[in-house]
Amino acid sequence: PRHASPKSPAYVWTPGSDPVLKSTVNHYDRLSSVSVRYATPRTAAKYLNTVQTLVSGMMYSELEIIIRNRVRDMLKDSDIPFADIRTKYLDAGSGAGDESFEIKVYVSKDDLTETTGLIADALANLDKNGVSVKEFQDARDEYISIICKEAENKVIGNDEYLDKCASAFLYGTNLAPASAARDFFLSKRLPAETDTELFNQFVSAMLGPAENLTLTFDTPEKAADEVALSSRFQSA
Repeated sequence: PRHASPKSPAYVWTPGSDPVLKSTVNHYDRLSSVSVRYATPRTAAKYLNTVQTLVSGMMYSELEIIIRNRVRDMLKDSDIPFADIRTKYLDAGSGAGDESFEIKVYVSKDDLTETTGLIADALANLDKNGVSVKEFQDARDEYISIICKEAENKVIGNDEYLDKCASAFLYGTNLAPASAARDFFLSKRLPAETDTELFNQFVSAMLGPAENLTLTFDTPEKAADEVALSSRFQSA
């Protein structure tokens, strides 16, 4: 005989009005990083096995391409060497909590403050001005190229199958293969201007100077001055 597992508490979106500040210490000589993560409400369960998750995933992927390109160009223009620029999107299938979008940049500890301001500049410009039709279409083309290659060449291991099945069982996410996503996006026929406007609305709804935001600073030797770095971010 087995006892039933206790039911997990129902998910509740709890928005934050102030940024959450975190700092960690690494064991490198000079390498530091700044991470900017925005939380968003998880997709309602009734929509998880629909095309909505494909569309939101596409928009987040396009945002990853655009923000990486913009931050890379701004760092180069400011003569700031960087080790890496990483982005990550966690959707509702990744866990039972909020969804999130993150950008993380690795630089020298001497450039951490200026880099924090540059990331904020890039995000603020996206929030206020959005992207042009050409920049958006370039990102869309790159994304379509990626998913077409995945659909044609991707070999899926048992571990990935298990992850997809566990996510579908736990959260109701869809099991559509990469080829189905490719076929859907290749069949879309919205005007470029409409697509760009929808994307700009999507991005502006997520970004902000403080709301639902977590800033994490990783530095060598000692903890970063979270308050000063946060002020630099918000002022930019």
